[in-house]
Amino acid sequence: MTSRGSQVILGFLFRNLYTVLNIAISFFMMPFILHSLGDRMYGLWVLIGTFTGYLGYLDFGVSSAVGRFVSRAVGKQDDKEVNAIVNTALVIYLWIGLVTIVITAALILLAHLFVSSSSDLRIVRILLLTVGLNLAIGFPTRAVGGVVGANLNYRAWEGILIAELVLRNLLIWIFFKLGYGILTLGFIVCGVAIFSYILWVVSAFYSYKDLKLSFQLFDKNKVRELFSYSIYIFIFKLSEIFLFRLDTLVITIFIGLASVAHYSIGAVLVAYFTNLLTRSVDLIGPVFSQDEGRGHRQAIIEKLFITTKITVFMATFVGLMLLLYGRDFIDIWMGLAYRDSYIVMMVLLIPSIFSVMQTPSRSLLYSISKHKFLAFASVAEGIVNLILSIIFVKKFGIVGVAMGTAIPMALVRLFIHPVYLCRVLNIDLKNYYINLLGKCSMVGILAIVPVYFGLQHYIRPVYFTLAALGLIQALFYGLVIYKFGFTKEEKTYLLGFVKKSRPS
Repeated sequence: MTSRGSQVILGFLFRNLYTVLNIAISFFMMPFILHSLGDRMYGLWVLIGTFTGYLGYLDFGVSSAVGRFVSRAVGKQDDKEVNAIVNTALVIYLWIGLVTIVITAALILLAHLFVSSSSDLRIVRILLLTVGLNLAIGFPTRAVGGVVGANLNYRAWEGILIAELVLRNLLIWIFFKLGYGILTLGFIVCGVAIFSYILWVVSAFYSYKDLKLSFQLFDKNKVRELFSYSIYIFIFKLSEIFLFRLDTLVITIFIGLASVAHYSIGAVLVAYFTNLLTRSVDLIGPVFSQDEGRGHRQAIIEKLFITTKITVFMATFVGLMLLLYGRDFIDIWMGLAYRDSYIVMMVLLIPSIFSVMQTPSRSLLYSISKHKFLAFASVAEGIVNLILSIIFVKKFGIVGVAMGTAIPMALVRLFIHPVYLCRVLNIDLKNYYINLLGKCSMVGILAIVPVYFGLQHYIRPVYFTLAALGLIQALFYGLVIYKFGFTKEEKTYLLGFVKKSRPS
């Protein structure tokens, strides 16, 4: 039987394999798609993604609630509760799918308010119809998809994502080489997504042998339980509209559609950085929920501190490497014409480093249903973001939009979030700031910056050179962190965890 430790470590490896593949493929595909479509059509594709991203919020946070409560039920070994939660969520998602179709129809009718060109309007309407129907079909699969993660079957979870990633980009490359355009891009993305929905359902039944799907297992009492948790996830997700989804609209309205491409390059690099770390660390979420179901509070605190320390070291390394080498990378990746994207990336990256450091604590608060305050704090952050972006865009252009996002993010993630966490868990705030976040960050900085200045003379805008310098920095960083980053007790704990994680 495979232990939880083994499942988490395997999940970490598979998740990072997916993330690295995603970043590597995207680094090739993003300039390929951009230069194939041109700035205008690429901006139009980003705009479609913005609209359809809004439809994704019709999830109302139910998928997070399913993962949270199924994980707890698994911890209690309660098969009846697992099936009640899944089937109740299935009914909810069927209704959400119907609502998605109605809203998609409305967006198609109102598309002329956002797009003036008749040729662009036709493309937008076809793409909206395609992705809207795709979302409507995909919503019900989320009810069972959460079972895969709740049972820590990360190999299946990441395997599906890897298959979807490779197939989608392979088809895009083939059809773009054959001369097809933006409509084919939309059809490929949606067709591959539908294929993945089938795999999610199969994996759910494989992960949990006692899973049953039947409308008779619907429990109206579970509706209230799910929404009592998901409503704050939904509020948090709504804040993401203000934080990340409105930037492209602000740029389109005040600057122009072509500038969206320049902004998105910097924003995408920051998104890669964020996803690389948060998706790996979020693996611990179901473990927190299972420990809560078993009443193991001390184990939760121990896992929080050690995972936060690891996350701080990872965030410091990847974030600083992007800051130090990012401009040269953008020059060879996208071309000198997109150098302004580096300033956007730099402005967004600094507060994102603070945010990523908080990933374990944020995952913990969601996993034990202590996320209400974070949801409302994020809404306030998003509203301030929108206001500042509109103010700054008039004077600073796309960099002003990035500033509007960065300022409130830094304030919330660096000050408000840690204070709330320490109050909820009764943790010493000074210890959390100074010994955990502060000292770990300083050790990481001292392991990177001196080496960078020593290698600065060798920096060239060449992929091989940047990769070689990055490898040198990573090796030195790893040695320093192992030597000075962890106490003897922490090293013993981590080694013991790895030994326990080996399959028996």
